[in-house]
Formats: sequence, structure tokens, C-alpha cells
Amino acid sequence: MLDPAFQAYFQDLLRRQALVEYYLTTEPTGFVCLTAEGEIRRLVVATEEDMQAQWEIATDQNCPSELAEQLQQRKVVPAFPSEDGFYRPEFGQWQRYLHPAEAIAGHRRYYLGLSAPIRNSMVRLASYAEYLDWLDAAAHAD
Repeated sequence: MLDPAFQAYFQDLLRRQALVEYYLTTEPTGFVCLTAEGEIRRLVVATEEDMQAQWEIATDQNCPSELAEQLQQRKVVPAFPSEDGFYRPEFGQWQRYLHPAEAIAGHRRYYLGLSAPIRNSMVRLASYAEYLDWLDAAAHAD
């Protein structure tokens, strides 16, 4: 993540997607990002080696040919909900765990997949904009 090419891409992504908060994650490697309105997105970051491992394990698990092709051609970056992050045959709707891949070349080649907005029904997050409004209200309450 210290690669200047990755950092330039990431800063541009933050600007383009209006992301104001981000948190480094593992399993899979990447970031959880939020907009000022509290919209949650997941950026999955994979190396060439990560993508090769995804393809090898998926094909060893007799994955659908469409998935094998997309992984082999590096068209998608997966974020499978298994303990190790790899494909399992029981993932009937495996397409929902794939994000369109964007490749960047730096010190190494990275494949980046940004999720669609994540619906979070378990926890109510206060957005950054709501927090700023709360700060303004608290400052003017005196």
C-alpha cells in the first residue's frame, strides 16, 4: 500500500467516489470506505499472486466455467465470504461476491475491485455529514 502508483490511484478513487473515511482491512486485503452520507463501499486489493491463487483454488473446487474465465482473465476481484476468502462450491450465487477489476501497475501489479454500496441493516452508522451537523449544533447550543 506504500507503492506510489497505488497511492495515486487510491487518492483519485477517494475524490471520484466522494469517500471521506477509510479503514484498512484484511481478509480480503483492502479498505472499508464511507461517503459523507454514510454509504459504505468495500475496496478489495489483490496482487497477481492473489489472483492466481483465487483462480487455482476455484478451478480445483470445480467452479463454474464462467467464474474460472473471469478470474483467469482478471476481469473481477473476488471477496468470497469463506474463512480463507476463496471460492467454495456451496456459494450458489457466487456472482454477488465479485467486483469489476481495475488493474494498476506500480512496483507490482494490483487488481482493485470496488463494491457497490453495501446495505447495512444491522448497525446504524452516523455519517460524517451528520457528525458535522451535530458539532455545529453543539457549538451553537451555548
